[in-house]
Amino acid sequence: MMRRNHESADLAVSTSKRSGWMRAALTAPTRSDVMIAAVAAALELMNLFSGWENAKTWSTLYLDSPTLPAVYYVVGLAALAWRHFAPLPVFGVLVIHMIMTFPLFAPNAVIGQDYTPTPWAGVVISLAAVASDKPVRISVPVLLFALAVPVIAFGRDGITGYEPSSILLMGVVLGSGWFFGLLIGRNRRRISSLQQAQRESATAIEKERDKTAAELHDIVSHAVTVMTLHAAGARRIIDDNPARAAEALEVIERVGSQTMDELRRLLELIRANSAGVEMLHGLHDLEGLVFPVRSAGIAVQFASSGDPRPLDPSVDHAAFRVVQEALTNVTKHAGSGAEATVSLHWTDELLRVEVSDGGGSNAKVDSRPDYGLIGLSARVALVGGSLSYGPKGEGFTVRVELPIATQAFAPADNTTPDRLRPLRRQAGGD
Repeated sequence: MMRRNHESADLAVSTSKRSGWMRAALTAPTRSDVMIAAVAAALELMNLFSGWENAKTWSTLYLDSPTLPAVYYVVGLAALAWRHFAPLPVFGVLVIHMIMTFPLFAPNAVIGQDYTPTPWAGVVISLAAVASDKPVRISVPVLLFALAVPVIAFGRDGITGYEPSSILLMGVVLGSGWFFGLLIGRNRRRISSLQQAQRESATAIEKERDKTAAELHDIVSHAVTVMTLHAAGARRIIDDNPARAAEALEVIERVGSQTMDELRRLLELIRANSAGVEMLHGLHDLEGLVFPVRSAGIAVQFASSGDPRPLDPSVDHAAFRVVQEALTNVTKHAGSGAEATVSLHWTDELLRVEVSDGGGSNAKVDSRPDYGLIGLSARVALVGGSLSYGPKGEGFTVRVELPIATQAFAPADNTTPDRLRPLRRQAGGD
């Protein structure tokens, strides 16, 4: 069974490699790659045509015209257009293409004495592509093989009579092509790395911008809703009940001051970008959150079950924002006289938060979800939780499940954390 698994894995790898080459062959090359292939073909054709009269030992069948060798050159060098899609296969094809020039068109040539033009440009350029696109551990053996090609090509009958300086010159040309390709590849990878870093930086900035926008919405939406409701109430009763109108104005002043503090805190977090997590609101701030909602005529009750446990600061803040947005929606849509219940259910692994209302006498008929709830979904997902919301009877319910912090955040004893005790005291309403 193990052997069959290994054979299947090897077959899958082999098939993947073959399919990779096939995809490379079917991929349209870039314009610049086509241009380089065309320039290489043009240079080799110039070399072929300019020296044709001196090629006296070419096969007598084709001696009268260089047309067929020219076609052979062009067809072979066209592979250069795909050198960056499949560097090694293209290099191998062009080495064979160069070597086969001798048996095909100059079978009787005496190396070192007779003029035998060969398409070396394709080998040099494809070698540069290998050095550019492949790791050094692969390109160096390919270079060594390429350096052996002149000896193989020019020395099939021995290199006697052939100038060693010519082979040395070809080695220098091949080595220069490899080194040039190596420099190009390193420069391209450096540029690609910088571009990737820029993209990651832009993504991080965009995420921070979205996070800041969500924070601003949560802060401003809740405050403006409460302040608007109190201002409307104060306007209606200011003549008949100035004392209550004054209380409403005090609430507006308090909420406005709290909102300014939150905005200032948010700006400090943005500037610091660290060490500010303790400044985030959490469940311990629910009393301050609920006070202006209750003073707007909405009865808010708390219910808690299970043993409260310490939360990661980001989870604690997400729970606070869920309650804040849900109560803001109750204020906006259910209106004065509505009843809302905030329920917390603690388990060993999850904190379930549910905020529901009965609709109220001034309830507006709509589907309720808005930018705030949609933004909350992303916020909750970011800390590993899930959010759901929808109508329930004549009212509306928002539910969220959040992960409990790991043991690293747990206190040494089993006492209830101080910041969670206000909820225990308020369980069942007040």
